[in-house]
Order: sequence, then C-alpha cells, then structure tokens
Amino acid sequence: MMKKICLISIVSMLLLTVLNVMPVSAEPEPMCEINKYVKNEDGSWDKNVSVDQGEDVSFLITLVNTGNITITNLELYDFLPESLIYLGNANIPPFIIDEYCLYWVFYNFQPGHNITISFNALTTVTGFFTNVATFFAVVENESFTYGNDSASVSVHITEIDVNQSKFDRGFPIRYANDGSWGGAQSFTPTVNTITSVLIYLRKFGAPTFNLKVELRKNSPTGTLLDTIIFTPSQVASTWNWLNIDFDDNVVAPNITYFIVIPPPSSNPGNNFGYEWGYALGNQYAGGSYWFTRNGGLMWRDLPTMYEFTFKTYGYN
Repeated sequence: MMKKICLISIVSMLLLTVLNVMPVSAEPEPMCEINKYVKNEDGSWDKNVSVDQGEDVSFLITLVNTGNITITNLELYDFLPESLIYLGNANIPPFIIDEYCLYWVFYNFQPGHNITISFNALTTVTGFFTNVATFFAVVENESFTYGNDSASVSVHITEIDVNQSKFDRGFPIRYANDGSWGGAQSFTPTVNTITSVLIYLRKFGAPTFNLKVELRKNSPTGTLLDTIIFTPSQVASTWNWLNIDFDDNVVAPNITYFIVIPPPSSNPGNNFGYEWGYALGNQYAGGSYWFTRNGGLMWRDLPTMYEFTFKTYGYN
C-alpha cells in the first residue's frame, strides 16, 4: 500500500513539473509604436527645428509592431499644416494625397517589424507649425489600437542685420616668430536671434591648420556660443565671402557679441594662413576691430582705426 501511495505522489509531482514548464500562450495584444521627427541642419533628427521661409524640411515617420500579433490592416495619416506643401518625394508613396493629408495603408504588419517613411515639405509662410502623424491598426479578431506623434517647424524670415562690407586690406591669421595672430570683430545685434555671419576672407600660401570661427559673448574670450571649423581646402585663395552658419542663438539686448578667428594653437611649421579683410577708419559704430599677436594671451581693440569686413544675419 505504501509503495502505491509513493508511486502516485511521484506521478503527481512529475505532472506538476510538466505543467509548470509548459509555455502559457499569451493573450493576443495588438501594439504599435509611432515616432515623428524633422531633420536639423546638421543632419540629425529632432522633434522641432527652425528654418527660413522658402526652405525645404525633411520629415521621418517610424512605425514598429511592438505587440505579439500580426496587424492585418495598418492605416497611417500624416496631417500637414497649411504652411507646408508636400513635395512628392516620399520613399514610400502615399496611397492617397488629399490636399494637406497623406494616407498610407499597410497589410500583414508582423510583430517586431518596422516601417520607415521619409519625405520633404516646402515652408511657405512664417510661424510655428506642428505636423501630426496618426495610425489606426486592426487585427483579425477586430481588436484595434491607435496612436500619434508630432514634429514642429518654426518658420521665420532671416534678414541682414549688420552690413560692414567695406574692404581695404587683409589681416593675417597665422603663426609668426613673434607669436600667433588672431582677429575678432565685436557687434551689437538689433535682431532677437543670430543665425549666421559672412566674413570676407581668403587663404594665402598652403596653410596646414584649420580655420576656426567662433561666436562669443562680451569679449573675444567670453562665453563661447558656437564654433565652426573649415579645413584649408574649404577656403578659397581668392577674396570671397565665407558663410559661417552658426546654430540659431537667441541674443540679449544691449549685449556685445564677437566674431572671433583665434590664432593657431601650435606652430604649423610655416607662416601660411588666412587673411580676414578689413577697412580703414571707423566704419561701424556698433562694434570694434580686435586683434592678438601673442596667441590670444592679450587682445587689443582699435575702435576708431579699423573695422573687419563682415555681415550678420538673424530674425526677430
């Protein structure tokens, strides 16, 4: 009798073990994730950007089936504000284009799979606009899920703010026996946001160091707001306007800002470099000509004698 009871107990334990290790089927659950982005000037994807009126903007939509069941029918709607015009270049063409709405439909969207859609739109008016993408997903058992995401575009008109275009000579940015030379120009913006500057410049000889252009606040060594670097091959040997496309910087009223070309940080092995154009006399009352000849240890200004040749751009 004892042996029989033991045998029953062993069988019961084995059955319980088998039941415990058997996989339990998960309840079917449709799930989908959507993300919407717009491209920055540097090529990265973000949730909002600032652009000039008339520029193209690039949008990206990603969809991922994060559920455990195939979505039999996935509908995607992208609603463009009236300020944005679809340019017809989507990598997956919309099934329907209805004025400011783009419509796609996808079938048998399996778990773990993803869909990526990109397209461009033209900005037509100024203002702040939001582009919304919404999906509706249906599975065979007629359950469904939905969601949306958005990306925003701020459209403005960039205009010239400071225009000191007079040119007489060139100031060398180079390494010399008496020290490294650098130049800076202060200015007082009248706009709320600085977007870019132009400097009149050329390279001479065959420089072996990069040209660095900085935007600083309060002094040539003050708070660094942005830096743009050019290799020697990117700078012409003839006098030209060089576009310095800084990140958009909101500026404070009555504060002085500086365009700085710092001297080379080490001996490049020759005296070749770059020349920043300048004019004789005090051509611009809102700023001053600055220079250093000792590697940036000391900066000196000559407010009434010279002015670097430059232009600034921005918007309110």
